[in-house]
Amino acid sequence: MAKILAFSDIHTAYNHWDYASPKIRGIMEQRLKTVSPDFVATLGDIKKETLEFIAEKAKEQGIHVFSVGGNHDFYDFSEIPNVTDMHRKVIEINGKTERKIRLAGIEGCLEWGPPDEYPRGYDDTNAGIVFAEKYYTKERDYSWVAENFVAHDGTPIGKLPIGIDLMMFHCAPVNGRDYPPYESPPTLAKLLLTRHPRTIIHGHLHRNYETTFNKDRNPVKVISVCTMSPFDNIHIAGEIIELSESKQDEPSQLNQEVAVN
Repeated sequence: MAKILAFSDIHTAYNHWDYASPKIRGIMEQRLKTVSPDFVATLGDIKKETLEFIAEKAKEQGIHVFSVGGNHDFYDFSEIPNVTDMHRKVIEINGKTERKIRLAGIEGCLEWGPPDEYPRGYDDTNAGIVFAEKYYTKERDYSWVAENFVAHDGTPIGKLPIGIDLMMFHCAPVNGRDYPPYESPPTLAKLLLTRHPRTIIHGHLHRNYETTFNKDRNPVKVISVCTMSPFDNIHIAGEIIELSESKQDEPSQLNQEVAVN
């Protein structure tokens, strides 16, 4: 059993509330120590300085951070030590037993403004959703992203492998509100139906809930994470996700370049 501590939508610097106060940072640091997760997952809309703080405190305990960007994130995750950018990545990591844990991620949400204001916005052209056609390129289309995953070293994989253990999104792949930027992209819902990852975690909706998608066929656990919301005051600083490690009958072809304790 792997234990993940997930943070999302802290939203510092995007409004007049300062959620990254010394008190809140203290809560997050204490959470890392008391939960002692196998790794940390961040799901976007987190100020760079706040992610740097989380990554630094996690590193002190030998814990790695995996991240996807939100629609408000303007920085490059590769600039932050101890953080792996999971956008379009499929990575296999060591669990506590002989089994492996397979992770994948997709950043951002549906496009609803110019890239200089919302740098991680995507169209869903093949599904008939285009909010800003003049900004469109195939790399900015969720239907392209969903067919073009890569390994940790950049080696093309193509389609998402079936049965990924943990899939990280910023936006909700299902159950999103029906207006941008909260609408669920049809391409991401199709990923759940056709590739059925075992557990999904996402942010963006500013609320915490857990549900099961497609429960009668290939069930997918969907967990919405909100660390601190400008609408609902302060939630628990970090959602705990418990994840069973996968059984694999054949050796995986994925790169095992990121190990967690």
